[in-house]
Amino acid sequence: MQLLFQSIFLILLFSHAQLSPVCSNGYTLVNNNKCLRLFKTPETHKTAELTCLKNGGATLANIKSSIDNRAITIFVGGASNSIWIGLFCTKSSAKECFWDDDSGSADQFQNFKSGFPLVEKGRCVYSSQVAFDRGQWSSGDCEKESRAFVCELPVTNEDQCQKNYNGYCYFDFAPLPFVSAQKICKENCGIIASILSPMENRYINANFYTYSALLIGATWSYNSSYTWFDGSSWSYHNIDHTARRGGVCLAMSTGTGSMVPTGSWYPVDCKASNSFLCKRPAGTSCPWVEPETPPTPVIPSMCNSSMIMAPGTISSPAYPGYYDNNMYCSYLLSTTGAYNILLKFTDFSTNLNLDYVTVYDGETTSSPMLGSFSGFNETPINLVSTGNTMLVTFRSGNSEDSNIRYGFSATFSKFVQML
Repeated sequence: MQLLFQSIFLILLFSHAQLSPVCSNGYTLVNNNKCLRLFKTPETHKTAELTCLKNGGATLANIKSSIDNRAITIFVGGASNSIWIGLFCTKSSAKECFWDDDSGSADQFQNFKSGFPLVEKGRCVYSSQVAFDRGQWSSGDCEKESRAFVCELPVTNEDQCQKNYNGYCYFDFAPLPFVSAQKICKENCGIIASILSPMENRYINANFYTYSALLIGATWSYNSSYTWFDGSSWSYHNIDHTARRGGVCLAMSTGTGSMVPTGSWYPVDCKASNSFLCKRPAGTSCPWVEPETPPTPVIPSMCNSSMIMAPGTISSPAYPGYYDNNMYCSYLLSTTGAYNILLKFTDFSTNLNLDYVTVYDGETTSSPMLGSFSGFNETPINLVSTGNTMLVTFRSGNSEDSNIRYGFSATFSKFVQML
């Protein structure tokens, strides 16, 4: 079913790639590849940055070539003596000056005046717009100096949607579980949003801040990694690894009501209702496709499987989501020849004195017990069998309180016991 969603999305994506570029949010198309907007009122660099962010999620202008530099100078047209640009220097070297769009340093192209950058004068950068050194860059004090500035957005495709950025339309919806959310996205010819760059993350955070969090289109896959539901490459993420595990789906913190830093992602229960964000290619017609319900993503836990050969991973059912009451799982681990089995618990949280994981040194519960564990363990649990089999059992009781846990995850591998 996921492949069907991906195929439809790719068809829309291909059709919109042929459209002519336009600008949104009142920006002006320049050189057919930049969307610019001039703000003539002088501001400090920080205020200029915030103004750009509030006006479509833009950045200060980024200049990557002599063509860009000349185009911005022509665009300003002498309306100001200088403008802030989106460059910040940590040292007095172009290699140590970095663009606001996270694309790297100014090492590949720079147009600093002789003797600049000079961080003693300031770490921010402005471009002169007066005749004798028009288009040349100098260092300025970020907090004490005020200048006009140019904001920049990526080009997009013409569409009637209100949130149009870099070729995509974004739509937010009231809380629903993951499966229902994806159904709504599909009915609107989109998919739960993937976020593929720091700039897209910045745009979404700037434009959907009225929510405390938004469900996004990433799920934990069978090979213990995240994947995008639309099939995009997992080349960028902003996961807060300190956030408490809550499920196999991801949400993005967008407001001040969450303990997770704004703009960061964290795990949530796919079955819980969350506000969510849909994404579709801008400038495309919307062919009707009968909505179908996608499966709820879960990690195969290997609960009650037949003999499992090393190496591998086992977990409680629905991990890292919550497991149910009155469950019983057994995991018979095995390896070949004279190897032993090394079992490492990478995550462990069960209801204390109610839900237990027990490990036996052999094939049955009559084998010697290597350990029985319950509660929350921060200290790593590592166990080694004396032979080439190991049995792990997990039993949950009938909990009526709110102390819900997400269970355990463990890896197992071949191990040579040195005498």
